[in-house]
Amino acid sequence: MTPGRFRVLVVAMLMGLLVYRAAHQSFSHDEALSLFRISAAGWSSLVRANSVNTHLLNSAGMLVSRSAFGDSPLALRLPALLAGLLWLSLLAGLAGRELGGGWWASLVVLLPASNPYLLDFFCCARGYGPAVAFLLAALILVARTGGVKAGVGRLLLFDLCVLLGFAANLSFGFALLILDLLLALALLFEPGERPFGRRLARIFGLVVLPQAVGVIVLLLPFTDLLRSENLYYGAATWTAALDRSLALAFLHVDTADGFDDRLLEPLRSARPVLGALLALLVLMARPWRLCARDDAGPGPRLAPVAAAGLLGTVILAELAHRLLGQPLPLGRTALPLLVFSVILLAALAAGPAESKPGRLRRWLLLPVLTVLVLVQLRAQSGGHFAEWRWDSAAGGIYETIARERQDDEVFVLVLPFTHRPALDYLARRAGARWLRAIDAEPVPGRDYDFIVTTEPVARLPGIAEAIGEILFEDETSRVLVARPKPR
Repeated sequence: MTPGRFRVLVVAMLMGLLVYRAAHQSFSHDEALSLFRISAAGWSSLVRANSVNTHLLNSAGMLVSRSAFGDSPLALRLPALLAGLLWLSLLAGLAGRELGGGWWASLVVLLPASNPYLLDFFCCARGYGPAVAFLLAALILVARTGGVKAGVGRLLLFDLCVLLGFAANLSFGFALLILDLLLALALLFEPGERPFGRRLARIFGLVVLPQAVGVIVLLLPFTDLLRSENLYYGAATWTAALDRSLALAFLHVDTADGFDDRLLEPLRSARPVLGALLALLVLMARPWRLCARDDAGPGPRLAPVAAAGLLGTVILAELAHRLLGQPLPLGRTALPLLVFSVILLAALAAGPAESKPGRLRRWLLLPVLTVLVLVQLRAQSGGHFAEWRWDSAAGGIYETIARERQDDEVFVLVLPFTHRPALDYLARRAGARWLRAIDAEPVPGRDYDFIVTTEPVARLPGIAEAIGEILFEDETSRVLVARPKPR
C-alpha cells in the first residue's frame, strides 16, 4: 500500500464513522434548538436572528437538507458531514503536499484527523464543523501564498473561505481576522517588482473590500443582539478555559458536567508543562519568517502560519476580554486554537529531516505526537458528543416513556431543563400527540407521569423524595427515567 492509498483509506474510515454517528447518535440540546428556530421562522431566521447562537451557514444547510430529505438526524446533519469530508480531504492534501507526501507525513496527519472533539462537530448539526473546515482551507491558502505571486482566483477563493467560515460561526472571527493579516503580509512581501502602493491597492481591492462588505451583510441579522449579548460563550479566566478545553479536546470529557476520567487530574497537573510546550512549538515555528521574501514555499510556511494564527487569536481574545468584556474562548469557541495547535505540531513533526536540527526536532516531537494520538484514539466515541453527553440517551428516554405510559395524556418533568429539547424533537418527529407537556420545572397542580433527571440531581433534597420506581438508567449520560412517588 502506498502512502496516498493509506490516506484515502483513513479518510474513508473516518467518514464511515461520521456517517454512522450522524445516523445513530441521539439529537442534542443545541441541535434541537437550532431546528426549532428554523422550523418556526423558516428562511426569515437568516435575515433576523433571535440569538447570536444562530449559525447562518448551518441553518441554511439544514433548511435545504430538511426540504430535500426530511427531518431525520442524518438528513439534518448532512451539512456537517460535508464539512467533515472537506476537513479530511484538506488534511490528506496537506500530507501529500505541504508535509512531504511520504509515510511519515501520512502518520503525522493522524493527529488532527483523529481528534475526537473535532470529529464531534462533523456529525453534529451546528456551525462549528463547517467553520473548522473553512478555517483550515483559509490557513492552507495563506501558507501557499507566501513566496509566490498570488493570482486573483486564489485571493477570491481565500475571501470565500473566510466569509463562509464567519457565516458558519461568528466565534471564529478572531482567527479568520489573523489569517487576513497574514495574507496581507504575504502579499506585501511577495516576489516581483510591483510598487508598494500597488501592493496595498491590490490588498484593499481583492481582500479588504470584498470581505468588509461580506462581514457587514453577515452581521446584519445580529444587529440588535450584539448590543445586549456576548459574541460567544466562554470562561472568565484562562485557567478555567484551559482546564475544560484540554479535557474536551483530548479526553472527550466535559468537566462542567461532573464527568471525570483517570487522566483528567494528571492533565490538570501538567498544565504548566503543556503551556511551556506550546510556547516552545511557537518559537520552533519561527513565525517571524513570514516577513522573508525568499521563503522556501508552502511546506515551510505552514508551521509559522499556524503559530502566528494561534498567537494572534489568543492576543485578540485577550484584548476583547479586557476592553469589551467578552468571555475567553472555551470548549467549542476555542476550536480555532485547537486547529492551529494540532496543525502546528503536525507541521513541525513532518518538517524536513535532512539536517541534524531537523532530525533532532522529529525525535523530540515523536513522543509528544505518539502520546496525543494514543490518547485521542482511546477517547473516541461513537455514541455521544463531549459537550452534550447528557443527551446520548434521548432515544432510550423517549422509548421508555412511550412503552411505559398508561394514559392518553402524558406529562413529563425534566430536571435539569437541558434534557427537554432533544426529547421534544423525538416526540414531534414521532407525532406523539399523547405527550402533552415536557416541563423544565414543576407546574402547581399538575400530576406528572414521569421524571427525567440525572443521578447527581436525583440525590438532591426535595427531588430524591419524589423519585419512585426507576424505569430506565443510562451509564454514559447518567440519566434516569422514573415514575414519581404517589402523593
